[in-house]
Amino acid sequence: MATKDEYESLVNHVFLLPKLPQSSDEVPIKAFVGLLSSALTAFKGLRTDPTQQAPIDQVIRMTQNVLRTHTTGSVNAETFEEQLSALPRTGGTVILHIGAQNAGVLVSRQSDASELAIRFEVFELSPTNAAVFQGQGRLVRSFPGYAIDVDLKTFAKPGLVESMAQAMAKMSLQQAPGMQPQVKKAVEYVDEDRDTTHPGMVSEFLTGYLSVVGHPVAANTISKNTREEVLWQDARSPWRRSPVWLLFRVTLQFCLPPKLYKEFMIFMMASMVKDSRFIALSADLRYAMTAKVARRLYKVSGLPDAALLVHVQQTLGEATTVLEKQWQKLQRYYEKPLDLSSLAALNFEDDSFVAIPSLDARIESIAAREKLQYATDFRPVSSLKTFLPGMLPELSGIDDDTDFTIVNLHAFETWVEANVSNWSLAHRHETNASKQLSDLIKSYHGLA
Repeated sequence: MATKDEYESLVNHVFLLPKLPQSSDEVPIKAFVGLLSSALTAFKGLRTDPTQQAPIDQVIRMTQNVLRTHTTGSVNAETFEEQLSALPRTGGTVILHIGAQNAGVLVSRQSDASELAIRFEVFELSPTNAAVFQGQGRLVRSFPGYAIDVDLKTFAKPGLVESMAQAMAKMSLQQAPGMQPQVKKAVEYVDEDRDTTHPGMVSEFLTGYLSVVGHPVAANTISKNTREEVLWQDARSPWRRSPVWLLFRVTLQFCLPPKLYKEFMIFMMASMVKDSRFIALSADLRYAMTAKVARRLYKVSGLPDAALLVHVQQTLGEATTVLEKQWQKLQRYYEKPLDLSSLAALNFEDDSFVAIPSLDARIESIAAREKLQYATDFRPVSSLKTFLPGMLPELSGIDDDTDFTIVNLHAFETWVEANVSNWSLAHRHETNASKQLSDLIKSYHGLA
């Protein structure tokens, strides 16, 4: 059984709880293998249909082989070479975590193609920091990124399997120059090791080599709405969701039917909720875990398997009961005893009545106040001038209020533009019409 800290780290990566660590917290591949192996074995016991047990058996073998392939965290060349050599006979899938290149590789025998072939499927694991920060909500990602088939005749050529095993083992351990994002510090650019590595050595170099001995194929892809986080505070390296966990989830989704995959994920997470009682996780973490399982169960399309439904409901019911008892215990612990004996002799009717004569007099005086109302005749005068179309404007006094002089002059100019011709035509026989226009022009000139 894992320690509390180890199990809590595993829970953080699987459940992605609301409150996550703020520094790097890598979970070894052995922990994920142990979790999946035990959950798959127990899940198989719930299935009575042989057609469902067969893919589960295959996934169990495939998961357990991961430990043989990754003895020290990186790929073991000798073990991987043995598994590659056995693929044409035994079939199945080999899972590789090329950690130093931030890539995952699935190697499997394809018997549904036009010819028997070994298929290499590669994809990026952890997205870049920028993709996580700039994305709104979940990241929509497709897997695999590339797929290449090598026919069995070519695959059996001497030295091919050995060279591929050696190359992948080396790539899983050693970082390649030029694949790490860079930042400028002082006057030079340096590798930013807090960001993820570009998987070019696998997605470009390895696939380029495999394309020479094989050929690219349009493999079946799956689309996942992945939830990613990059968090760090007062730490050297950030916390990010485990790339190993993503590798296993993608592999399970490839190898299991869609509904069986979803039901297994619910079963595994419910089993972790059950095990959390023995790890002494905090109540808030266990509550968040039960909420996540309930949400997954709600999202399953169609009616889930009856045995699975009973198992999950029983597990969640037990967890809820434990949480309720713990809450009641906390309430009793922090409950303060109240001594109410002094209230026994109280007469609430008499003791709640308080005579305040001054307040009564004040309230009565309010109603007796004389109401005084003063009416004022306020008729404001606008400083804005209005010029009628048929009357010659009067400009005297428009500069009394300097704030409106420009506006009034503009109104006069508008009147001239629209009405001066009509006014002149209507008053052409009047002897003083010209003088009136002359005086108006002089007044305007003086004001402008």
